[in-house]
Amino acid sequence: MSTLDVLQPDPKAGPLGSYKPGRCAVDGCKEDGRWKGYCLKHYTLASRQEQTQRKEYPMTEQNSAATEEKKPEQTAKKKPIPQEKFEEVINRALTNQEAADELGVSSGAIATRCKTHGIPTPAQRNGKTTAKKKTTPKKKAPATAPVELQAKNPPMLPKRMGPVVALEAEACALQKIVTALQELAPLAQGRVLAHVTAAINS
Repeated sequence: MSTLDVLQPDPKAGPLGSYKPGRCAVDGCKEDGRWKGYCLKHYTLASRQEQTQRKEYPMTEQNSAATEEKKPEQTAKKKPIPQEKFEEVINRALTNQEAADELGVSSGAIATRCKTHGIPTPAQRNGKTTAKKKTTPKKKAPATAPVELQAKNPPMLPKRMGPVVALEAEACALQKIVTALQELAPLAQGRVLAHVTAAINS
């Protein structure tokens, strides 16, 4: 029996109106036993008693052993390495890793402590430090001039056509010009012809 069951009526109950529960199972109670044979009051009390019994239930040996296994082992804190011993190991070691293995720390910790106290690391002393790669700055692309200032491409020369094809092209162009001029007023036709003549002669 859980606390969630308190909010859920008897699953055997039919639709409302047709369900007719019996009396509460507790002696002397005259309420309807809608909650798994109990009234709501006694059902709530029973569920609370069950919860308290679970809390007060003593832990078995098996459970206690399992919880003890899960506890992380408490490791004793490492004592700081004396400076004299540290310097002695640093002066004797050939590499940072060798000093780190002897002192039981990481090579990064060796480098940090040496830097803090102004001591050269074994690698620096023996000239085994990796040289930093020189990065060349990226060249910037030359600034391009605005589109208006850029030199325009020379006009493409028309391809030479054969005599027959040239005549057909001329006839087609004349037909288009005539059709366009016919749609204009007489004064406009004169102006257009003047512009065309000037454009050809220029």
